[in-house]
Amino acid sequence: MNEPAKRLAHVFNLSDYESRLYFAALDEPNTTISALAVRAGIPRTAVYPPLKQLIMKGFISSLPTKGKRTLYRAVDPKHLENIFERRRADLKEIVKQFSDSIAGSSGETWVRYFEGREGIHTAADIFLHETKVTLWKTFENIAYVERLIGARQFDEYVKRRVARGISARVILSAREQTPWMEGLFAKSEENLLEIQIVSPEAYPIEASFAVSGDWVFMESAKKKPFAILIKNEVIARTMESIHDMAWDRYRPT
Repeated sequence: MNEPAKRLAHVFNLSDYESRLYFAALDEPNTTISALAVRAGIPRTAVYPPLKQLIMKGFISSLPTKGKRTLYRAVDPKHLENIFERRRADLKEIVKQFSDSIAGSSGETWVRYFEGREGIHTAADIFLHETKVTLWKTFENIAYVERLIGARQFDEYVKRRVARGISARVILSAREQTPWMEGLFAKSEENLLEIQIVSPEAYPIEASFAVSGDWVFMESAKKKPFAILIKNEVIARTMESIHDMAWDRYRPT
């Protein structure tokens, strides 16, 4: 797959075959399914499912002829932005319904599981969006943050939190400071951070979690990356109490 095809597939979440078929249809307007298969380098028998998906998504249109054959034409690339904007509008409506369902579940437990690295980022974004308090209380596993999230993405997330005026009281389970941790301490004031390092022996934290109001965010990568979001007042207060006990134990006197 060439670079434009890869980027198109990424932006619109197209499969390899879908992207290749679209570019093949661009190269040869009003073409047959057999010609599409040859130009895209796809087995004739494998063309139908991705072609059907492209028609449903609006990337290709079918043009019935007087005979038995059907011709296919790709939408002009300049109209792809319209497809993207329609998806954006659909997404806004879905997000609104999703948010309304959360707001309407007051007093009930709301739990969602998010798999993989992208799932963790999605859960973290929801957590930031839904927070209604100005102080987060978190436990962080440094190894997971540096390896799984990445310093750059972590820093970008911190900037978004700070832009909303939200402080974070962070407990780090570590034996010694890494260069990344030293950077955290150096920028703690501008990043609205309070940080304490605790003993891994006393607090063997193998997952990270954060509490914000009635929301709890948890992530782990011991075997495979995943995150869990929980909206429940009792659970949130319990996790916050655990954080407070650890914080008070290590707080300088």
